[in-house]
Amino acid sequence: MLQQRRIYPLSLFLAFFLGLLGHPSHSIAQVQSAERKSFPENALQRILRNNLSPPKNSGVVVLDLEHGATLYEHNAGQLLKPASVLKLVTTGAALDLLGPDYRFQTELRATGMTGHHLTTLYVIGGADPSMTQEQLWLIARKLKLRGIRSIGQIFLDPSRFVNTKKRQGQRAYEAGASALPLNFNTITFEICPTTVGSPARVTLEPFEYPVATKGVIRTVSGKKSSYHIDEVKGVPHVAPPSQLKYNLKGNISARSGCLPVYRSVPDSLSYFGVVFREFLEGVGITVERPVDVGITPLRTTKLFTHRSKPLSRILRDLNHYSSNFIAEQVLLLLGGDSLSGYDRQVALEQLGKYLHRLGASADEYDLHDASGLSHSNRITARALARAIAKMYGEEEYRVEFERSLAVDSRSGTLQKRRMEGVVRAKTGTINGVSSLAGVVRNKYGRLYAFVLLQNSVRSRANAHRFEEKLVRLLYRSQT
Repeated sequence: MLQQRRIYPLSLFLAFFLGLLGHPSHSIAQVQSAERKSFPENALQRILRNNLSPPKNSGVVVLDLEHGATLYEHNAGQLLKPASVLKLVTTGAALDLLGPDYRFQTELRATGMTGHHLTTLYVIGGADPSMTQEQLWLIARKLKLRGIRSIGQIFLDPSRFVNTKKRQGQRAYEAGASALPLNFNTITFEICPTTVGSPARVTLEPFEYPVATKGVIRTVSGKKSSYHIDEVKGVPHVAPPSQLKYNLKGNISARSGCLPVYRSVPDSLSYFGVVFREFLEGVGITVERPVDVGITPLRTTKLFTHRSKPLSRILRDLNHYSSNFIAEQVLLLLGGDSLSGYDRQVALEQLGKYLHRLGASADEYDLHDASGLSHSNRITARALARAIAKMYGEEEYRVEFERSLAVDSRSGTLQKRRMEGVVRAKTGTINGVSSLAGVVRNKYGRLYAFVLLQNSVRSRANAHRFEEKLVRLLYRSQT
């Protein structure tokens, strides 16, 4: 178990036709101004009014992004659970406050540099959600290239971040946020069938992080696979990795290929530290003592800073794959700065302030996380529509926002959904909730934004049919 120790100084498709060139962009102020104007009802508005029968406990908004006009609303001001479409607010606030080129920074500093030896190495967390074992291995290699051959002690410093979201459970989407994450704070079990009747081969990645398993998953001749890998209950979440245990049971079809199972780690700092030390040893750098947690002294020598890929690419992963983990990591950077530190509660307040700047009143949202996973979240369809309009009205990051959205039948969470036209959108799904928010262009080049929040959903299929009907009406419109 890593223990907190205070160390006293001894000495972070091209523009994919956002508009066929020449379409004017509109600021959120223009959109809000258009909301206050009275427009004569056009053909599309009549079609929407006459053909849509929104389910109970749902909210719908349709905007004409070219003219900034609201074409249709249903319960637009009703507070509803958004599920993962809330990530669009997180995306907008991050682009607005940090910019599309922002990079998360993980800083490495040292004391006692003598020849090829470091007395102490400090790794200062920057909450980089794109830190994978490949990136960590490159950091180890870079230290080797700096001539370092031995390190007395390594301290991980998470002190810049407070009130980070805790792990919610063993599933990958329940992983906690942290100052020094690794592999989305998950490990991967790979299950590979062998001969019928024999145990499947189960391996762990990264294998440098040791866990114990008991039980087997057996290879069977049928087509169906049904298996479980469950963390053993009762093991303390602060346990050293040697005490992490998983139960294996069930069957895997001999006809299937190797299949992955992702599990969140209970202690992200221990995970990072154990794997990092193994990588250092693997490239020929001896680490004399176990990795610990501590605060970096004032007097240290900066070795280098590892920078993440740009925020725009991280946001693409966030929205394409609806990553709750990335949403929480991005949120952390909205709640302060590198000097004063970052506070998750302050960051949540920043999300509210962002919505307020778009014209949403305080009674139009109640946010408890950045991902939409919490059933306590509430927001109006109108507030979400304003967020989409804002991002499409910003020349600075409009392209990056559009690229972050999944495309129906092609990518991300919409890969298995087929709709008319080219739909770029964010999905949202939790128990009883189905949401869809994004944009579609009709046959004549007019770009529409839409937000659809459905609560109290009993049939996921019916909810999807209503979403697809709305998109179909917009795509086929002649205005």
